[in-house]
Amino acid sequence: MYRTMRRNQIEYSANDVWAASAKAYLMNGKKYIKANVTVKYDSDGEAYDVTPNRDIMKQLLENNLKGVDATTKNLGVQVRQHYKALTFKMLTGGWMSDFERSAMALADKDVITDMKDFGMIASLPKAYDRAIIKKGQEDRIVQESKTSTAIGKIKDRLELDITILRTILSQRYGCYFITAKTSTGSVVFFASSTLLPAIDTELRIKGTVKGHRTDDDGLVTTQLNRVKVMEEK
Repeated sequence: MYRTMRRNQIEYSANDVWAASAKAYLMNGKKYIKANVTVKYDSDGEAYDVTPNRDIMKQLLENNLKGVDATTKNLGVQVRQHYKALTFKMLTGGWMSDFERSAMALADKDVITDMKDFGMIASLPKAYDRAIIKKGQEDRIVQESKTSTAIGKIKDRLELDITILRTILSQRYGCYFITAKTSTGSVVFFASSTLLPAIDTELRIKGTVKGHRTDDDGLVTTQLNRVKVMEEK
């Protein structure tokens, strides 16, 4: 359902908006193209036209979601439910970013009446995919950590064979925080401003033990610094 009202105010069924958002995301190759971007460049430096997700959504809604199949609508439902579920996180005292709070509030609306809300929903399928990947990485780290033991003593210089479990960019510190498991099953983490390995990359590294950490669930990890890659396998 669509009805134009005054400037920057609209009226859409929320179910339709989330479905249109999912379709726009898929049509743009699982990318979120911002509203102010209309040109991109390929690997040869040639410019080509792109259509922002928000504009695709408008076209779809004006055509009564023509071409939006049940699978795509279900993706829209999954994305919306993901952000609705953040209510439990809030009620249990979990930390939430401003972005998560805004997304949760949008997911609870049955009608979308503001272009700002409309534009934010356009970005949420991409954010949802990132959240699912992150959750999978966190679950894997927890599983690996169940049998992890501390390795080395403080200031020991160790050479280790590792498999990358997670790499996170820290905007605050300007580096990547990397979590990995060793060939003997211990979990290590370290920071690097230059190293950006893909998940499951196998490396031989040399690093100095900075400390050991045990979380509230008894999971043990070893922190390294001065890490140097000796070999990529």
